[in-house]
Formats: sequence, C-alpha cells, structure tokens
Amino acid sequence: MTPPPAEDYPEAQKQLEQIQAANPKIRLDRRLTAGDPVAEICRLARESKTRLIVMGTHGRKGLNRLLMGSVAEQVVRKADCPVLTVRLPIRIRRRRRTMAKA
Repeated sequence: MTPPPAEDYPEAQKQLEQIQAANPKIRLDRRLTAGDPVAEICRLARESKTRLIVMGTHGRKGLNRLLMGSVAEQVVRKADCPVLTVRLPIRIRRRRRTMAKA
C-alpha cells in the first residue's frame, strides 16, 4: 500500500481531529502515521499499552474478502490486546460508496 502524498496529511489530520467520542468519559487517541496499516496499528498499540483496539470493518465476504484481504482480520490475529470489530451500518456504507464515485 502506497502512503498518501505528504501534502494530504494536514487535511487528513484535520478530519481525524473532528472525530469525537459519544461519551466524554471515553478516552480517544487519534494518530496519523504512514506505513503498513497492520504493522502500524499493532506497533502503536504495543507502545501505548493499549487495552482494546476498536476497528470498523467493511464486512466483505467470499471472493471479495479473499482477494482484498482484511486489515481488521490481520490486526485481530496479530495484536497483543483484544480487538473489537464493528461493521458499519448499511446506510453509512452506501453513502461512502456514493461519495467515492463522485
């Protein structure tokens, strides 16, 4: 996977900072890094002594899953801590696909 160009980082960081936890008591860490997603997620989790990783998943099945692979699945297998995967509601997945086509 090729990292995005450096000029895209400020916009990505801005979008990342807009993510808020629904409950203010929940600690939310945001990190922007480049590299292999699985290796970076596992490395950051180890370094920060993370107790739980929560990840979204596309919920691909069958041939698509086999061909595309799954970052979430690899993190579940390789992380030193528990990983909770959450499949996005169908309306959000559809909206993202529509936005990607535009």
